[in-house]
Amino acid sequence: MKIIDKAIPDPIFYRLYYQESINCIVAYKRPSESDAGKWVIGDYFETGGDHWESPKKQLPVALDLKSLYDQMMIYISG
Repeated sequence: MKIIDKAIPDPIFYRLYYQESINCIVAYKRPSESDAGKWVIGDYFETGGDHWESPKKQLPVALDLKSLYDQMMIYISG
């Protein structure tokens, strides 16, 4: 995932499916202070593996993608 995150500067929300579980993973990304064209990738946060057939959670209400990503970060890291 780190290679993908370095190649794509936009925030990415991963949903990984393995056997009978789903794991959501996200990394905190921010623009570099020394080079505006680069991004700094922080720690990765992930949920515990939810069961494949567990009820799906709705996306949080947000007015833009940054707000949505921030709310998803809070959900996963909380």
